[in-house]
Amino acid sequence: MRSIAVTFLLIGLLVAVMGYGTWAVYQDTETSSGNYIELGTLDLLITNTILDPNGQWIISNGYPGQPGLTTGDGEIKIYNIGDVDAGNVKVWFTFDCHEDDNGNPADGDNPGPESDTDLTGVGSWLKEIKVTQIKYSDGTGNNPNILIVWNSGNDWDNTYIQDVDNDGNITLYDLSQQEITGLYPPQTEGNPSLISGYTAFELEFQIIDTGKPQNYWQGDYCIMTVHVKLEQET
Repeated sequence: MRSIAVTFLLIGLLVAVMGYGTWAVYQDTETSSGNYIELGTLDLLITNTILDPNGQWIISNGYPGQPGLTTGDGEIKIYNIGDVDAGNVKVWFTFDCHEDDNGNPADGDNPGPESDTDLTGVGSWLKEIKVTQIKYSDGTGNNPNILIVWNSGNDWDNTYIQDVDNDGNITLYDLSQQEITGLYPPQTEGNPSLISGYTAFELEFQIIDTGKPQNYWQGDYCIMTVHVKLEQET
């Protein structure tokens, strides 16, 4: 029996912004005047090439084994549009999965369809979507590319990511259980209008055909939220 799972994967993006600053106080012990506090800025901006970070990874009506409908790939650009150097970029993922009959969150969640063998949830869906590539790069060319997952998902760098459930794959489930940290930051005063001064986070994933019926997530959907944090250099 061919594995079938008609799904709708809707991707959103949430930016977690951390504001940091440097400060300096000037003071004269005899006649103190003209003192001021000046705060630097560390401002995070997430975009793609059209200045909209949302909807970068979408699989619509996908199911295992169907060319063109099984793979999601996309990229976000990370800018520091402030003037304070950052020391680290951290990326993590959360997933909000729903039992549904048609994969459309706009019309509410309704159990179904009849062929869905699990009307209470999405089963092990996240473990059945394999991460095939994660690459982090510097748009300025000043830093080398970081391959976090590569070779169609068969290799990964344990410095950045772990196979949490030891199933031999990096899946969306593994992404949901950890943070990717230690990534070099974008330069200060990046310019998204000119698409300069950014770093890029690229993610590709693919629905796994397990060889068994995957009807338990027919019509269901998951919303993936990508969180990015820019941390000040210490």
